[in-house]
This record gives sequence, C-alpha cells and structure tokens, in this order.
Amino acid sequence: MYKRQVIQAFLVLMLVPYFVSCSIGDKDVTATRVLRINYTDAYGSTLTQIMMQKGFLDDLLPGDVTVEWTNITGAADMRDSLITGRIDALTLTAPSVITALENDMPIVILSNSVFQSGMLYSNNPRIRTLDDIHETDKISVVSIGNMYHLSMMMASEEEFGDAGKFDTNYIALSYPDVFASIETSNDLDCVILGFPYQTKANQIESLVPMLDLTPYIIDYGMSGFFITSQQFYDNNPVIIEALIKAAEISIDYLNSNPAEAAQILSQLYHDIDPADIEWQIRSVPPVLEISESAYNKTAEFLFRAGMIPNPPSEFANRPNYDSIPKVP
Repeated sequence: MYKRQVIQAFLVLMLVPYFVSCSIGDKDVTATRVLRINYTDAYGSTLTQIMMQKGFLDDLLPGDVTVEWTNITGAADMRDSLITGRIDALTLTAPSVITALENDMPIVILSNSVFQSGMLYSNNPRIRTLDDIHETDKISVVSIGNMYHLSMMMASEEEFGDAGKFDTNYIALSYPDVFASIETSNDLDCVILGFPYQTKANQIESLVPMLDLTPYIIDYGMSGFFITSQQFYDNNPVIIEALIKAAEISIDYLNSNPAEAAQILSQLYHDIDPADIEWQIRSVPPVLEISESAYNKTAEFLFRAGMIPNPPSEFANRPNYDSIPKVP
C-alpha cells in the first residue's frame, strides 16, 4: 500500500510540468494571462504611471489576468513592441500614432491622455520674435517630427503661411546636450523645450521665453493617445473595456487631486518639484476624450508637411470609432 502511494505521488510530480504548460496555453480559459502595459519616466506617460501607482486597473480585470508593467522608451521601440506583442497597451503622442496609422500599422486608439506645455526660448539677445530669426540661426528640437517641432511648424505656418520656413534652422539635440551647449557656448540661438525642461530653462538667465507653443499643442490635439494593437483589441474585449475604464478613473484622479498626484509622480521624475508637476496638471488638464476636429486637423497638417504619404483618413473612419471617448 505504501509503495503504491509513493508511485502515485511520483507520477503526480512528473505530470506537474505538463499541467503548468497547459495552463498558460491560449485556449485554456483558466490560464493566468499577463497584460503588459508600458510606462516611461516622462510626463507624457502620466496616464499609465498613475494607473500603475494607484492600482486603478487591477480590480477591473478578470481574475485570471495579472498586469506586468514594462519600461521601454523611444517612440519607435514602443510602437514596434506594441505591434509585435511585447507590449499590450501604452501611451504615444498623437502625431506619432496618426503617422503610424497612415502607414497602415495595426494600431487602435483607446482614449486620449495628457497634454504637455511647450515653449520657444531665445538664447540670442537679437531674437525676440519669429521675424528676428535669420536663415543661419540655429533652433534646437529634441527630435525632428515630434510634437514640439510640429507646434513650431504650425506657428510658422500661421505667421508666415509657410510651415517649413525654418526647416534649415532646426537641429536635433537631446535635452542634456541642449543645456550643455547653453552653458558652454552661444551656438544655439533658440531652443524648443517642453515640460519638465521648461522649469530648468526658466532658471537660466540667457533663455528668454519667446513664443508659447502650448496653444498649438492643444488646438491640434497633440496629446498622448492611449493605444493598443489591432490583434489585442480584437481578441480581448473584456480587457479593453477595463483599460478604457481605468484610463477614465486615472484622468479623473489627476484632475481632482493634482497636488496628491504631483507628489506621486515626483517619485518617478527624480528632481522635479511636485509644485511644478501640479502646475502642469492644472495648466493643461488631462482629457479622456479625443477631439475629432483636432485629430483631422493634425492629420491634414502632417500630409501638407510631407510627413505622411497620402491624404489622411478621417477620424470617423477609425474601425472602433463608436467606442472611442470623443469630445461632444
């Protein structure tokens, strides 16, 4: 009798790996599934940061789903990771999402996210307006085609009827390189900075705020979009519903508790004063709903600027149009 029990126990132990491997298969409804959501340490990722820190998503998910928070940075890497299934959801700036969609990448928009302020600074006493910028003057942007560069192009289109007026002036520099250049030389004539780097710029005497780019960012709806892949959207309707609800709760929390949220976020942003983060939340409040007219306006601008190859599809043609929270 004892020998038979030992044999049975041994067989059970041998079969455990088999049952475990079966339990993570796609067809097993009792499997523990992992939902991978990306966040970065930048303010543009505030939605997923708050969702993670406050646990707003956990109670909304089915019991067999657990959340894994990933920290992949760089727009191209995040987008590619989404499409290949390494990430299931993340926030990415609206222009990057629109460009990807117009290049037939399988991305689905879930909701809006946060806006960020932007400012054009002069580092040259001669320059105080856009008219003062000469052909040889250098304007730094952190990357060509990002929303701050686009907002400057939008401003030049409005002012001069030419979005590309300063195309030969732009140079792409990382934020650390911008500040290093300002401290050691006069090579840069103007710099375009977004939050939180504006807080550092405001402490540098040579940098004079010249043009607030925030109105263009808001008018064109250049916020972050909360997105997923087409495959994940099609195969996980219950999780998608939970993600949109968690986004709504997170944005409500940010707007209702900006001071508390700023304290939480300051732990991720290292040396950024919570008061500055609270100012950012209050000055450009996060919004769940996407402006259809702003989306179309940005898409049309990207086409005029040569950043997408063909006349863009209107927002109303998004396959999940009816489920996207929209500005009334």
